Amino acid sequence: MEVIGTRGLSKSFGLNRALDQISLSIGSGEIYGFLGLNGAGKTTLIRSLLGMINPDQGQIHLFGRELNPKFDQWNKIGYLVESAKAYPELTVAENLKVFGLLRRIKVPALEADAIERLKLAPYRNTKSKALSLGNLQRLGLAKALFHKPALLILDEPTNGLDPEGIVEIRNLLLDMARTGTTIFISSHILAEISRLADRIGIIHKGKLVRELHAHELNRQRTTSLRLRTRDNPKAREALLNQGFPAIQIHPSWIEIKDERAIQNPSSLTRWLSLQNLPPEEIYIFKEDLEHFFLRTLQIENQDD
Repeated sequence: MEVIGTRGLSKSFGLNRALDQISLSIGSGEIYGFLGLNGAGKTTLIRSLLGMINPDQGQIHLFGRELNPKFDQWNKIGYLVESAKAYPELTVAENLKVFGLLRRIKVPALEADAIERLKLAPYRNTKSKALSLGNLQRLGLAKALFHKPALLILDEPTNGLDPEGIVEIRNLLLDMARTGTTIFISSHILAEISRLADRIGIIHKGKLVRELHAHELNRQRTTSLRLRTRDNPKAREALLNQGFPAIQIHPSWIEIKDERAIQNPSSLTRWLSLQNLPPEEIYIFKEDLEHFFLRTLQIENQDD
């Protein structure tokens, strides 16, 4: 079942084209990671999905129903946009109770369950204004998921969380997806998205420039062998003469993208040693997500 569907979604603010013909299809139980630089259009899309912004063109369907003034499925949706907000003079428990009343959900057990799942029990009677940034974020997440939504839309959900908290939220979201919740998550923490998402979309200047499955990401990230000798120019010349193609020399290392070298670094080390050019340092370099993301954007800018 398609839970989120957009068709040709566009939105401009003056001369700024925030969204440009965005078309997405996200199914039940899927975790969709949405990546983009600041100002790329991530939050504009999220606000459009939540009915906070009216697009200039295109359509949005949630649970197969068009998003319009008659849309009545809001209680199946949970969300956290940009930063967590709460009534400062109310306690954690009171904030959740008020949120439940606003949603017309009167199930006290859900509030207690959300407090337990987000590990907020020690702060149940603490006013939200006294919470740390991390615990305020936990409260925002508790409000987003306490009614066990079928669709969860999150914008930078791990803001303010320590490493342990990030792992806890990751496991919580994975558990929710396994039970059928669809999760749309926007974040700048690329490594975290790669651990969570089934699919990843990259937005740049309002355009969806790339979509790929998580397993494709590892295949498309570049791998190379990097080494340093006492005479890098001479080593590069020797390697070229040996038939290794596409060797790049950097200020302090040589980079080889040939699969033979990547698969057999020990053989290459022995051969260079016989040439009186033993590597002083040698390692396999796997492009990290930040480099992959920036390389993708560079390709897109060249196409423009």
